[in-house]
Amino acid sequence: MDAQLTHGLVFLSWSTAVMIILIGIFVIKVLFDLSRLTGTMNDTANIVKTELEPTLRNVNETVEIVSSRVKEANNIVTNVEEKVKETARQGKKFLTALGGGVFALSKLAFGGISSYIKSKLK
Repeated sequence: MDAQLTHGLVFLSWSTAVMIILIGIFVIKVLFDLSRLTGTMNDTANIVKTELEPTLRNVNETVEIVSSRVKEANNIVTNVEEKVKETARQGKKFLTALGGGVFALSKLAFGGISSYIKSKLK
């Protein structure tokens, strides 16, 4: 019985040692693969960075150009708006003066016509 127990314990110890060695090999392989993956991810990040920086710089310049054009257009529209308002004010003054003159002229004309008609009717 001691022989069977000894053979069983030896088999158990050898199978445990083999399993520990296999698990160690798998752990080393996983660590190696993770190291390669980290290096590949670092290279990919560097490539993306070098490719995106000029693109982002161009986008930034384009946005600045568009912004300046919008500001210029806004200034032009504001100037045109002010000119239209000033023209409307001047037109209103002119029409008011013209209207007052026309009213005075029509008053004189109707007054003269009415006195002429009154003199003819008497």
